[in-house]
Amino acid sequence: EAVTGVDVGGLEGEDRDLPGSPNWAARFTILEGDPSGHFTVRTDPKTNEGVLSVVKPLDYERRDQYDLIVAVQNEAPLQAAAPRAQRGQARIHVQVQDVNEAPVFQENPLRTSLPEGALPGTPVATFSAQDPDTQQLQRLSYSKDYDPEDWLEVDGATGWVQTQRVLSPASPFLKDGWYRAIILARDDGEGRACAWAPGPSDPGWASLPLPRGSELALHGADLEGGRWALTEQGADQASP
Repeated sequence: EAVTGVDVGGLEGEDRDLPGSPNWAARFTILEGDPSGHFTVRTDPKTNEGVLSVVKPLDYERRDQYDLIVAVQNEAPLQAAAPRAQRGQARIHVQVQDVNEAPVFQENPLRTSLPEGALPGTPVATFSAQDPDTQQLQRLSYSKDYDPEDWLEVDGATGWVQTQRVLSPASPFLKDGWYRAIILARDDGEGRACAWAPGPSDPGWASLPLPRGSELALHGADLEGGRWALTEQGADQASP
C-alpha cells in the first residue's frame, strides 16, 4: 500500500524460438482487473520473463486485492505458416498489505483572526485531522513542532489551540508582519505516524495578503498532510 516502483512478482513462459531474437522476445499485457492502471508488466531482457510492478500507489482502504489477467505474445508477428494458437494468459492474484498512514488535514488553508496583544487563554483555532486508516482503531494527538516564541498552547487530545502569553509586536520572529508555527497530527499506530515538518524557510511557506489592520491570521500552507502553518500579521504602520 502507498508505494510505487515495487516489483510484485514474475511471470515465466516458454518459447522455443532462438533466444534473443524478436521471435523469442515476449511482450506482456494486462487485459483485465486493473482499470485504474496501478500495475504494469515489463519484460526482463535476459530471462524473457514478465515482471509485475506497482506504478500507481495502492490504497488498502479502497481495495485490498486484485485479480489480474495477463496475456503474453511475441514482439514479432507470427509467420503465415506458423500454427495458430490463442495468446498465452495467466491469472494473478495480488493481496494489498495494510500499512499505517499519516493523518491529514482536510481543510487547508484555515484562517482566523485575533487582535494584536491578545491575552493568554484567547482561543485561536481547533485543528481537526482525519486518519486514512479507517479499518484501524487509532487515536490522534496534536503537538507543536515549531513555535519559536512559545506563544501557543495546543491541547494534545483535541487540537484546540489558544494563546498562552502576549506576543510582543517587537518579536524577532515576526517577519514582514508574519509569525509562523507548525502543528503536527500523529496517530498511535505502528509505522509511519506523522508527516515530516519543514522549517520556516521551507519553500512551501506562503504569506497571503490580508486587509490592513492589527490581526492574527492562520494560514495552512499547501504542505504535506498532517501539519499546519500558523502565521500572525502584526500591527500596521501608520498610513502614509
